Amino acid sequence: MARAKIEIDKARKVLHAELDGFPDPEAAPETLKNYNNIVAGIPPKEYSMLIDCAKMGVFQAESVPSLEKLFKLYMETGFKHIVFVKPQHAIANMQLNRIARNVPGFPGVFVPTAEEAWNICAE
Repeated sequence: MARAKIEIDKARKVLHAELDGFPDPEAAPETLKNYNNIVAGIPPKEYSMLIDCAKMGVFQAESVPSLEKLFKLYMETGFKHIVFVKPQHAIANMQLNRIARNVPGFPGVFVPTAEEAWNICAE
């Protein structure tokens, strides 16, 4: 099961999430609730979203619909930038890229390092 640490960096105007493990479809409702609570406290159009997936593992097919919904939600929220740090695991990286391609118009980008992600968010 994935552990997610989500925090707001008000100085840099970034919603920063670090994921560790693999997504659990049963945790999706709680994840969505936490996301909505956090986003309610910021003006998303002034913020970037950085999701560090470097430690994320391969996930099961049952997780795909929930993740597609999350990607759509991220897009609809209207962040300035949506930046993912690519998973170190090659299969997890392919899975996330496939989900992004399945969400029409998804503006997120995938970068190899957290440093590169923070640089994009600073633009």
